[in-house]
Amino acid sequence: MKQTLLTKLERLAERRSEIERELSSPAVIGDQEKFRRLSQEYAQLGPLVEHFGDYQAVLKELDNLQLMANDADRDLRAMADAERPAAEGKRAALEDKLKGFLVPKDPLDNNNVFLEIRGAAGGDEAAIFAGDLHRMYVKYAETRGWTVEVVSES
Repeated sequence: MKQTLLTKLERLAERRSEIERELSSPAVIGDQEKFRRLSQEYAQLGPLVEHFGDYQAVLKELDNLQLMANDADRDLRAMADAERPAAEGKRAALEDKLKGFLVPKDPLDNNNVFLEIRGAAGGDEAAIFAGDLHRMYVKYAETRGWTVEVVSES
């Protein structure tokens, strides 16, 4: 992974630690708006920091495996060679996840949606299709953990 990405990840991990300290401050606890905003940012950084910690552990494991591979003991070298592919696979998977976390969020991601489904020309078949489409969207929203509220139905 590029050094610039690692630097960015380290800054985000430091930011989460800073937010954690701020959240324990009595002044922040008294300001509900600031507390809410910091809590949301803290929660958003949580998975990223967790994966970054795992990534750093895998890098340390790979360094240890390299030391083992250079050892004079033949069995130790064989063990290092056997464990290296799994560690490399974990490293690659974690790099992909971390790169996904660094993609900028859409500012509209947290907004609500109003969706209108109407049965068009076609009579009963169109109404049946509209009902199926409604159930599909409701199930999709439930799997994502979103709240669905039917405002009007006929």
